[in-house]
Amino acid sequence: MKKKIIQYKRLICEWLNKRCQEWSTRKLRVILVIFISIGSGASLYLAERAIVRRTDFAVFRRSESSRLLMPHAYPDYHVQRSKILFRRIEQYKKYLDSLSTHDTSKYKEVLKSNPHVLENIQSIESLFGQLIKK
Repeated sequence: MKKKIIQYKRLICEWLNKRCQEWSTRKLRVILVIFISIGSGASLYLAERAIVRRTDFAVFRRSESSRLLMPHAYPDYHVQRSKILFRRIEQYKKYLDSLSTHDTSKYKEVLKSNPHVLENIQSIESLFGQLIKK
């Protein structure tokens, strides 16, 4: 395997040498300076973004959905999970309401594929209402 890699390296180097053989040393130096400038600029830009602008890395923070997956990391796991699920159900209900007013054909299609979805949403809302009152 090592021999193959070395052979490919030699082939590439030979091809580059043949290609650059006619170039002057001034042209080679200019290309080298441009290459180093672009590489350094890109490295400095990435370092600056990583050090100074830490807000770009907000993607790595834990989201609400990660709380559903890691119960031991949160002492109030069941309460948080219930709240997240209830919010998702409310969002889906709002989505259905907007479909009923704006896109009735899609609304009918959703109801046809899930005939008891509205009753289930109402029963879940009443169940959560009872749990919140306790």
